[in-house]
Formats: sequence, C-alpha cells, structure tokens
Amino acid sequence: WNACSLTSRLTELEFFMVNNNVVVAAIQETWLVQNDSLFLRDINIIRCDRPDGTPHGEVALLIHKNLNYSHYTLQYTGAVAAVAIRLIPSNLIVISAYSLPAVRLTSDILNKLTSHGSPFLISGDFNFKHQLWNNFNNNSNGHELKKYSELATNDALFSNAHTHLVPNRQPATIDFFLSNLNHYFTCSTLDELSSDHLPVMLSPSSNTNPKTTTSIPVTDWDTYRNLTLNRPITHSISSAQDVNLAISSLIRSLRRSFFQATNLVPMPNKFIVADCK
Repeated sequence: WNACSLTSRLTELEFFMVNNNVVVAAIQETWLVQNDSLFLRDINIIRCDRPDGTPHGEVALLIHKNLNYSHYTLQYTGAVAAVAIRLIPSNLIVISAYSLPAVRLTSDILNKLTSHGSPFLISGDFNFKHQLWNNFNNNSNGHELKKYSELATNDALFSNAHTHLVPNRQPATIDFFLSNLNHYFTCSTLDELSSDHLPVMLSPSSNTNPKTTTSIPVTDWDTYRNLTLNRPITHSISSAQDVNLAISSLIRSLRRSFFQATNLVPMPNKFIVADCK
C-alpha cells in the first residue's frame, strides 16, 4: 500500500492489519526520515528511509511479531527504493519497493530486484503501466517489464480493480506484485484506508495452474556471444568475498547479454503439424 505519509495514517493502518489478519504489510511512500520514530503494537518494522532527510518516497515492511524472518540484503537497485526480509523456514523473499515515475526501468534493475535463488514476492508502487495489468495505456517501463517477465520466470500479479484514483485523471493499476510464484496467489483491491492509493491484499490461491503466455523468446546467440565477449570480468580476487562478488557480477553480465540478445515473437497457434497428427 502506498501510504503517502505513514505517520499520519498509522492508526487506521493498525486497525486494517488487525481486521484483515495481515501478517506482512509492504508500505511505499512512507515519507519517513532516519530520526522519525515509529511504533505499532505486536509489529516489527523494517525501514528504508531517505538518508538526505527529505520526507518523500521510501519504503517499509511491517511484520507481525509471531512471524519468523531474517533481514535480507538486496543488491543496489539505483532509483528504485526497496527493503527485504527472508521468511523462515520457507526462504520466501518478501520485498517492498517504490519506483518514482521518472525512473527509467532497465533489465539490470529488474535483474537485481528478482535474482535471489529463492522464491520471491515483490510488492510495490512501481508506476509501470501496461494494458496487460489493467491500465488504459502503456508507458515505456510497462513495456520493459512485460518483455522481462515473458523472458524470465516471473510475472506481474494484479487485481482486476484499479489501485490509483486521482480526480480528473484516468484510474491506473500501478500497485501490484512481482513474483515467481504467481499461480499460488490471488490479489484483490480493497476500498479502504485514506491514501489516494488503495491497498492490495494478497492471499493463497486454490488455483495452482501455471500462467500461460502468448509470446516465446527467441535469442540471437551470435549477438549474445559478442555482447558477452565485450564484457570482461575485471574483479581482483584476494578473498572469499571477492569470489562471491565476481560470481554475482558474472551472472548479472550474462543475464544482461541474454536479455539484450533476445526478442519476443508471437507464439504459433499450432505446435503439431498436420502430418504428425
């Protein structure tokens, strides 16, 4: 939920969490700075505040005290603010993220947000618009996310109702989830809380059928090879930590080359030729 100032809406959020049995709340635009104190009964709070003291943007995770978790360190994601935990014992990574409308989305940013080696669930106000997730039009970041999701094993999980309602502007769905476990969950928009963003509730799904897709990735491997050769790894290795950093850098480089060398083409209607039938 994008709170547009968390401290001014703390009481209603506490009631909302109790009334709806919320165990983890991902909050965007907390508008908190490092000196701000925050307390909710029976709730642990993990925050990412603005270091410059400007009360704008930023994110938090509110976790019920009975839920076991550990802090999870994300790779630097540039202009996308994010904070994360790892649930115990499931190893599910839960992330709260916020992207300013002016941020230009790249595959590198998405790689850092979604490369965890574990199941993940990212909840956020992304400001990424696409008709695929219930918007009237598309923006460039929406196109980039759609392409990335088709190539990767994750996708947007969204409600059928709009989440951002502003007078004299088209309603939009910019608050949603990114996950590699989408077919295990359903989400719904609730007409509650007083921000101009409506909260989106995620619940376990009884339908566990994997998603379908209308496009397939086609990779130009010559282009991939050339891109990879032009990205040498230059890390100096003197410790075990340096080895881990070099491996992470290599993986990001290979993934970046793959996405740049791959395009989506429409999936054919028939997979079996008539003679084979």
